[in-house]
Amino acid sequence: MTNEKPSVFVFGPTGNLGPTWVETAVEEGWDVIGLGLGKPDKQLNSLMLDSVELDLLDLNKSQLMESFSKHKPSTIIFNSGIDSPPGHGKNLIQDFEHDSWEKIFQVNLFGFVRIMNLLLQNPEKLNNVIAVGSMYASLSPNFNLYSHCQDGNGTLKHPAYGASKAALKSVIEQFGATLAPKGIRLNMLSPGGVKGNQDLEFVRKFSDRTPLSRLAEPKELKSALRFLLDPENSYLTGQDIVVDGGFKLW
Repeated sequence: MTNEKPSVFVFGPTGNLGPTWVETAVEEGWDVIGLGLGKPDKQLNSLMLDSVELDLLDLNKSQLMESFSKHKPSTIIFNSGIDSPPGHGKNLIQDFEHDSWEKIFQVNLFGFVRIMNLLLQNPEKLNNVIAVGSMYASLSPNFNLYSHCQDGNGTLKHPAYGASKAALKSVIEQFGATLAPKGIRLNMLSPGGVKGNQDLEFVRKFSDRTPLSRLAEPKELKSALRFLLDPENSYLTGQDIVVDGGFKLW
């Protein structure tokens, strides 16, 4: 018998939701290795077994494979992503420059593909992949939520965000179908609106538009991640679990 804990790689451990994923995995008895940009604060760093500086736009392949060989994770959580907070978009959809589209896709989609292509060269213990998606993988952002921004001139959410998440969902499905015979499962966890640093008017509008009449607390996403981490759910693959407070129902 062994008391060795299972290991999980969390790509993108900082930011709004990264610490929630790290905390949940630790609570479930996992050793967490965080990989991404941004130095974890003291509390987050204390939860993780190891922290690796990793830039998906300039991926250090040897560094990633060294960490993979060292820790031999059975699960990875891909949380890395670029999004723009409410009020930081453009007024016209055609004003979003090609370079900004490309950067979002390079991280949100191609970053995941690069990681998978590398890790699948020698998967070792890997049997579970969880990608963090978005409800905007399945629906368009409502521009009225942002109409009060920029002194009432309004803004649009970057269209590349939802597009990259929709593409990621498709990748999860095809990878899931292809890798299932090898015993590797892939699923997506897609949050809706999650409380962060949004302005009060956005929060009011979003809450009015949501059947549960509020944004989610980050801790309310924990149970969905626990479900996907649980090895007993070994018959689940290629799925997108949406936790959106019923937003898509209206």
